[in-house]
Amino acid sequence: MSEEQEYTVFDEEPKEDNLTFLYNVLFKPKGLFEKLNEDARLGLAFLVFLGVTILTALTGILFPVETELQELMQVATYSTTSLGLIAIGTSVFGMFWWFTMAAVMGLTAELLGGKGSIRALLAGFGFAQLPQLFMIPGTIIAYFFLPSVDVLFSLVIGLWVLYLYYRAIKDIYKLSTGKAIGTLVIPWIALLLVIIIVAIVFFVVFAESLMFLEDFYYMVP
Repeated sequence: MSEEQEYTVFDEEPKEDNLTFLYNVLFKPKGLFEKLNEDARLGLAFLVFLGVTILTALTGILFPVETELQELMQVATYSTTSLGLIAIGTSVFGMFWWFTMAAVMGLTAELLGGKGSIRALLAGFGFAQLPQLFMIPGTIIAYFFLPSVDVLFSLVIGLWVLYLYYRAIKDIYKLSTGKAIGTLVIPWIALLLVIIIVAIVFFVVFAESLMFLEDFYYMVP
């Protein structure tokens, strides 16, 4: 009779199914985004980002909250083609913004000493759009019943999305709280400085051009 040998089997943690993962993004995000360094789920992130972008854009058009837009929409009619073009345009712009944000924030995180994957951050930013889905019922409620609800929904969901951005940066690049916040803030400060510099240069050049034209006017007999 052969001796039975005992083996200790270490099972890997089972991978979360997509629905569980998306639920955890919304309600249990702490430490979740770090897993994207191993499996970015980029395809799912793309579908989430695209779906949320298109649905929220079309909802905002079909159920405009502002009074002026309501009056306009009562007259305007949207064909399937026009809604399709709006969806395509929104998607293209949204994806450009998505890729740009991930690239800039990823570079900033690396400059601050973070170690992570830009692919994972891109996916994380895609999943961070999930709370925007709650703007759909919020917009409909504001359109039919209470317009002021739209402001409340926008504020709460905006902070929710911002927190998920912070969580993705912190977990994926393994940064401290301060550096993760800095990664979010520094690019916007840099952009603001660039805008200010460009505005100053523009006004200086414009003022000098006016002075030149004025001198030229008086030089002409």
